[in-house]
Amino acid sequence: MKHFFFNVRTLFILGCAFLGSIIFSGCDKTKKYVIYYGSEKSDAEYLACLDLKDYLEKATGEEVILSDESEEVPASYQVLVGSPESSSLIRELNGNQSIQLTEVYPGPRGGIHQIVTHDGEKLLVLGGSDIQGTQYAVYDYSRDVLKVDPLHEWTGMEIRKLEGFDPYVLPMKVIAPPKVGILSYFENDVDELANLKEPLLQYDMPTYRSLIDALVKMRYNAIQLFDQLGRKEFFQRAAYKKISPDYQVDLDLVDSLIDYTHQKGMMVQVNLGLGFQMKSVSDEAATCWIDYKKDWIDTWVYLLTETPLAKVDIYSLRPRNQVWDWEYKSTCGEDKATVFNEVYSTMDSLLQVYRPDALKVAVLYDDGMEIFNEEFEPPKDWIMVWSDDGFSGFKYLPEDTKGYDFGTYMHAGFWRNHTVHDPFPHKIDSVMNMMFNEYGADKYCQVNGQTFRPFMFNLEVFSEVCRDPEAFDPDQFYQNWTSRYFNEAAGSMAIQAMKQLHEAHQENRGYVNNLWEIKKLIAYLQDQPVITERTTFEVPFSDAQVSGLADWNERIFKALATAEEGLKLVSTTEDFYHDYVYFPVLIYSQLLAFENSLMKAAEYKNAGENDLLLDTLRKAKEQLTEIEKTREKGDRNPRWSGWYDLAKRRPNNGFPTQEMMNRALRNAESL
Repeated sequence: MKHFFFNVRTLFILGCAFLGSIIFSGCDKTKKYVIYYGSEKSDAEYLACLDLKDYLEKATGEEVILSDESEEVPASYQVLVGSPESSSLIRELNGNQSIQLTEVYPGPRGGIHQIVTHDGEKLLVLGGSDIQGTQYAVYDYSRDVLKVDPLHEWTGMEIRKLEGFDPYVLPMKVIAPPKVGILSYFENDVDELANLKEPLLQYDMPTYRSLIDALVKMRYNAIQLFDQLGRKEFFQRAAYKKISPDYQVDLDLVDSLIDYTHQKGMMVQVNLGLGFQMKSVSDEAATCWIDYKKDWIDTWVYLLTETPLAKVDIYSLRPRNQVWDWEYKSTCGEDKATVFNEVYSTMDSLLQVYRPDALKVAVLYDDGMEIFNEEFEPPKDWIMVWSDDGFSGFKYLPEDTKGYDFGTYMHAGFWRNHTVHDPFPHKIDSVMNMMFNEYGADKYCQVNGQTFRPFMFNLEVFSEVCRDPEAFDPDQFYQNWTSRYFNEAAGSMAIQAMKQLHEAHQENRGYVNNLWEIKKLIAYLQDQPVITERTTFEVPFSDAQVSGLADWNERIFKALATAEEGLKLVSTTEDFYHDYVYFPVLIYSQLLAFENSLMKAAEYKNAGENDLLLDTLRKAKEQLTEIEKTREKGDRNPRWSGWYDLAKRRPNNGFPTQEMMNRALRNAESL
């Protein structure tokens, strides 16, 4: 964009109008919009401009041109995208005080929407103090002004044409920096998402790009890669070997994942554990630091020098077993806090050599919080990250932050409910504000989103709370979210159904936790032990009983009735309402009805009521058939075909089968 618009460009346009296209064939009156990007643009800014071009074309029906700011493009409307670092024109506008867009104001990750007059012409500035601020300026504008659903690739919401749209009728907006400096997404337990295409347990790049694109639009500026690094379960556990017998981590893919994440302006985090397929220490070494210190260090050095992990931005460790996700129990008489004080000091020294500019995060998961409250004290340049209980509550709280920068590790989706989401914006609001206000835990927040798609609602809640916790209103969020997708009547029912679904998760229960209870019930009905990867145990009737099941059923069926009523009221977005509001409640209610029948069967077996036992088991077998049909049918959106396929689901706690029910029936017949 040349900075002498009026003289040259006005004469050019007048000349075109006067002489006509025969003389000036370069004049093109159909070019209605031009988006100028900075001559020193970053990849992230350019990709944001590409998105904006697509959104503008669909929302206006007009042609949109992308151009370097040094060029001149005739157009009715001009948009400038960039930051002081990437755009000379933004630096000029800052200099003449047409805008204020600096590292100080709005500040890091801040931005503006502003109409300015430059060289006699109007110019819409979508600018940021830095790269991420520029992204927020573009994507906030797309959401708020162009009415683009930021998660449209995941929700299926099409971009609609705006009538009578004028981009120059726009009040100035200042995008304030988020309160939490680093908002990280944890790529963990992602089986359903990674199993959309072959090979299983591995992302295809379009899916991963959609994931990163959505996270950026929700203001996540980091992602911790974990599953895609070759987690231990994928090549050690029998259930995963059945899914993917020849599993092999693809380091070229990992490299590509990191590169695309960086292109989108996000940081990459990895946990420097010692159990990845690319290189792992033995289980014996993982339980004795003092004798196997060299093995630990050699593995870390390998990861930091010979793998794609060498180029990430944030390194984290948990003070736990470094191969498996459980407590460190020394086999050589060590004190746990003493071990990890030395482990973290050693890692600190390694990173000073190999990645001195990297950020360092100590995730105090489970027993890690206990030892932090005792004698665990890593070097002071590590951010201490306090962990929730999986449902945005806390078993422990810090007795003293000890002068560390503090953050949180939270769950939008927990392994106990990774199939069905638990919407709880009110809880997220209260708990995060407590952590900010009482412990200053605003330097970092990591959110475990499991398979992402079911948990988009909570993921967005965390983003909004971390952006501006004082302004966040859970009820208003519900209203804003539903109005994005549904008419008022259906939206009201969606809110009720989602709140009732949350009530059905009382006592931190969830779909996968129910599968564990079902496994014990069926074992009791078969007179067989429960067999897991780590243990085998008999199940007496007292251990198979499920408390509060009747009340639980009442809550979930109340949610189902509400969701069904809302489905009748949807006008243009039936598919998304079905897939996101109705279907999760449906499959949860079916599972609970099945579990309820098994509980009654167990009671009849315990009481010796064999006829009632057989009748109830036959009913339960029919209910299981219905569950299988519902999950096979799945979502209405064809993009998610196969998401609920039982053969590809994450296998934790297994899933009941018809053969299990047949064995239970044969056992009942023999009594």
